[in-house]
This record gives sequence, C-alpha cells and structure tokens, in this order.
Amino acid sequence: MDTSTGSHESSENTALFLSGGGFRATFFHLGVIRFLKDSGQLPNIKHISAVSGGSILAAHLVLNWERYLKDEESFDKAVEELLNFARFDPRGRITRRFPFTLGVDLIFPGFRFSRSKRLEIFLSTKLYKNASLSSLRSNAEGEKRPELHLLATSLTTGNCCWFSERGLRVDQSNRHRTDEIKKFNYGSFPLSRAVAASAAFPPLFPPVVVKASELDASEDEFPYGEESLTDGGVFDNLGLRHLQWLEKRETNKEGPFSHIICSDATTAFRWKTKFRIVWLPARAARASNVMMKRIADLEYEQYKENNKILRLSIDEEVYREHYIHALPIDLQRKARNLRTDLDYFSDLEICTLIAHGYEVAYKKATESKLVTQQDETRLPWVPCDHIEKIPYSGPQI
Repeated sequence: MDTSTGSHESSENTALFLSGGGFRATFFHLGVIRFLKDSGQLPNIKHISAVSGGSILAAHLVLNWERYLKDEESFDKAVEELLNFARFDPRGRITRRFPFTLGVDLIFPGFRFSRSKRLEIFLSTKLYKNASLSSLRSNAEGEKRPELHLLATSLTTGNCCWFSERGLRVDQSNRHRTDEIKKFNYGSFPLSRAVAASAAFPPLFPPVVVKASELDASEDEFPYGEESLTDGGVFDNLGLRHLQWLEKRETNKEGPFSHIICSDATTAFRWKTKFRIVWLPARAARASNVMMKRIADLEYEQYKENNKILRLSIDEEVYREHYIHALPIDLQRKARNLRTDLDYFSDLEICTLIAHGYEVAYKKATESKLVTQQDETRLPWVPCDHIEKIPYSGPQI
C-alpha cells in the first residue's frame, strides 16, 4: 500500500468498475473513492469503467483527478460540485417540463428541449464545464490519470458501446462480423453528452442519438448513419462483461490487472405487493429494473470465481466488529433501499450513502488484505458541514 505524501505514481495496475443506480450509486461509489484515498489506494487506479450513475462520478473524478488526489480541502471542494448537482434536482427540473417536451422528443429527438438534451445541458453547465472527451487526458505537468470508459447500450445494434478520451468505441462482435470493435476517434465529443448517453434510463429519457457527422465519420465508417444510445445498465449494470475485452487487451499490452474492484450499488430485488403497477411509465421502469437486475446477477455469477475481483456491494452489512464507526444496521438498510433516480437527494441521504460506501470498502478491503488495518480513531469523512460527525450513530442533522 502506498501511503507516501510525495509522488502518487504507482506500479500497481488496479481496475475499478462503478455500477449504475442513479444518485444512489453516485454517492455510494463516492464513499468507496474516499476510502481508497484514505488508504493510499486511489493512485493505483489505472482504469475505470462506469455505468449510468457511476458514470456521473467517474467522469468528474477523472476530469478533476489532481484535485481528488491532493489534500483534503481540494478533495472536498471537488466533491461539493457533485453535492450541488444532486441538490439541483436535475430529474425534477426535466420532468416538470415533460408535458411540453413530449411531442418534441417524438418528432425531434435531438432538439435542445428534449429530456436527454436537458440532462446533457445540466451535466455540462453544473459539473463538466463544457469539457470534451479529450479533456480526460493526463496533463503533462499533472498526475497520470486513469483510463476511463463510459459504458452505454446501442439500441441500434443491441451491443455495448463506450466513450473514452479518444472518442466512441462500438462493440460489433457477433457471428457475422470479423471486426469486433469499431473505433471512432473524435476527442472533441462533449463529455456531458457521453455521460448523458450512459445515464439515459429508457423509461424516462429518450436515447441520445449520435450522428456520423458528430464523430467526423464517413458513410463507409458509419454505414447506418447514427447510433441511438441508452443507459449502459440495459446491457450490463456492473460493467463486468466489458472486463472480458479489457483483460484480453491488458494481457496483450500492459499485463493483467493486479486488482479488480467492483463497486456495486445494485441491490436485491424488492417485492412490490401493496400496490398495482398500472401506469405505462411505472410498468416500463419496473420491467427495465427486472431485466437489468437479472443481467447483473448473471454477469456476476460468471466472474465471482475470479479471486482478483473485490465486490463492494451496497447490500453488505457492516458491524462494529468490522469497523468501529459503522452506521446502525437500520440506516444501512435504508441506504440500500434509496431510490435509483437523478432527483433531489438531501444532505442526510447523501452522507448516509457515502458513509455506507466507505464502511463497506473498509470491511471488504481489510478482509481481502487489499489494505492493512486502518486507523479507526479517525472519525468518518462527512462532506456536509451541517451534518455532525458522531461515531456509532451515523450522520445526524
């Protein structure tokens, strides 16, 4: 474990996978990130694959990598931007316009006032400051940044797509093709648009339509003219299917990953027995959740025998014998049952999710010997000034 205060360069080659799950995922993962920072493991992260709510955090993390690695004050200032975005209530602001934008979405899916376009605008103005994909590249004078893949699902081909600092990659692997990965190198593509594509949950948001002209691609390169992209969780909400391609590439180029951390904010499927799901949006959302949860379970079953994968599940319960500052079990259960949405999250909800992500990471990382036992006398990190740092009892307003 690297705990030095000087250079953050590391020979470790750790991959981090951040699941989808709206702001519940964003802030659970943020607790994991804070633990990795406190334990000296954050500089070891060389690759991040993220889905949906995980992509919102991952893009901000890599874009501001130097700030996250620096001192606590710099880290807190970077995190405040994420907190303000959740307080901004992006989904609420978008859905309140829904009656006026429904026709626009159907006729002009790329129009400025469509729901997906509004999400893109909010992400750009509130979080990413008009950054492009090329902004994710390492600065010559700064720390080497992790490679980032923002995963989306192609409704055009049914395959996985991902955005990186280089542009768009489309997985075209099937029995009829020999060229498995189609590459569109265009670093000027807006980062906010890539994140919106990864987080565009289908029942609420129409797909993000990416045209060949946006990628500066010819008709030969982009024969079907456009890609309709939606939430990466439709294909794989954990991102672990992407690990197959990554491990093949890493084995051929840089060697295998030394560690694989999967931060999983999906939760056991909850029964809904006390009300009928009547309305079309509710039915569509529930059906999508069933499908995405089933896919995530199947993907994890395939990889769970891989002893390099450290799964940090929001369903994990942490007791005081594991971590002296563990939240009460009832709070942990409330955290995992929070909604998977991009609406307003209160500071109490945010801090509870962060604290739970931190304690789960602490428990699993120490059990697996990824890190040595940490100093438990230090009170848990709480990013909201008016939330008291009270051990044993969890965040309190």
